[in-house]
Amino acid sequence: DVRLPGKYPLLGDRSLGAAIALAGGFENSAFLDSAEVTRLSFDARGGAQIGTFKVDLKVGADSEFQLQPLDRIRISRIPNWSYGDTVELSGSVVFPGSYPIVPGEMLSSVLSRAGGVAENGFPQGAILIKVEAKKREQEQLERLIASIQRNVLGQSQTREQEGSLRGSEFNNTVSVIGEVRQPGNFRYESDRTLSDYLDFAAGTTVRAETKETYVIRANGSVQRIAMKKPLLSFAPTGVGGLEPGDTIIVPVNEEYQPTLARYKEVSTVVFQSIASLYPLFRL
Repeated sequence: DVRLPGKYPLLGDRSLGAAIALAGGFENSAFLDSAEVTRLSFDARGGAQIGTFKVDLKVGADSEFQLQPLDRIRISRIPNWSYGDTVELSGSVVFPGSYPIVPGEMLSSVLSRAGGVAENGFPQGAILIKVEAKKREQEQLERLIASIQRNVLGQSQTREQEGSLRGSEFNNTVSVIGEVRQPGNFRYESDRTLSDYLDFAAGTTVRAETKETYVIRANGSVQRIAMKKPLLSFAPTGVGGLEPGDTIIVPVNEEYQPTLARYKEVSTVVFQSIASLYPLFRL
């Protein structure tokens, strides 16, 4: 708990007080009874030893303790210190604003300090936004967006490849794209099923809408896939199985993330952070 924690050179004045001054001095929350110094030393045979010292921080005492190279100083925080921890109340409360809180304080206590819910307030519709949860949600959304954008690009590239194949040589592979863990092209074998190719792609993701899986044929036609429930495997409906040049598409489950727009419009959608929502009456 100093203002500028970090590594500092050991000056001519090797006192603990001088080092703390280099670090900008104590924070308001610093525990000023004592500090801890960890010291690395070496014995006569070159072996390393680590020792710790409690140093009195009372007036003048810190200037008497002399530091050595590689010492580490720890300034602890006052137990249960919470100055600066706040929550923000907004909406239909009598006195909205920022309120300092103490460890263990309930939301009901903060609401009481804010004068309670206003006459036009709707407490059943109140939400609690947790900053850390909001941050994690944003990170997950960013990963999801990146994954979907890769899939959209993969579909575009597949269509381009199909166009070139129709006018040129034979393609002896089957492509798997969409909501699979490892999209790619896999060698065609006549005895391989759709499930085999999904396994080659490391399986489907949690966002996959497997029941909507479909195949784009090498000739550009599209064929839906039906699931064989007893075997929990997939096979193409209609005539014939997979053929060289086919592309298996595993679409995204649009209901997996409510804020997603239509899958074909994902690349132009602007995502906003999603907060964790909790009913007020449960807090």
